[in-house]
Amino acid sequence: MAIKSNANYTQTGGIVQGKVLGNGSKVVNCEKDFAFTGGKLTALVDGAISTDGSSAAGIKCTGNCTITDGKISANCTGVGAKAINADGNVIIDNGSITLLSTGENYNEGADDKKSRAVSALSYTQNGGNVLAKSYDKA
Repeated sequence: MAIKSNANYTQTGGIVQGKVLGNGSKVVNCEKDFAFTGGKLTALVDGAISTDGSSAAGIKCTGNCTITDGKISANCTGVGAKAINADGNVIIDNGSITLLSTGENYNEGADDKKSRAVSALSYTQNGGNVLAKSYDKA
């Protein structure tokens, strides 16, 4: 993982570019909330489901993911990968966001991990421009 925070991740400006390779890998992994209020974040991820069952992701947070401005680009490949994976809510107020998850879905036994542009408890978009694409094979 490129950036690991045991609490919140906050970015108010500047440029962060991360590229990770490996199953279960993440560019940003925070144990609480992800707050992005400006700047640029580019996340390139190539990885599938890890042996512990966690998905590879551009952004992973156990809390809420709030984007109020700036530019985010997350491009994830690999089986079951997620561009944004939040245990809480995803709220987008403004900004330019491109979320791509092009890996195939993962299905093994009772485990059902789908590739998603966004995986969250809830998703709210109040403004901004979002392009979200993910693999979906019926």
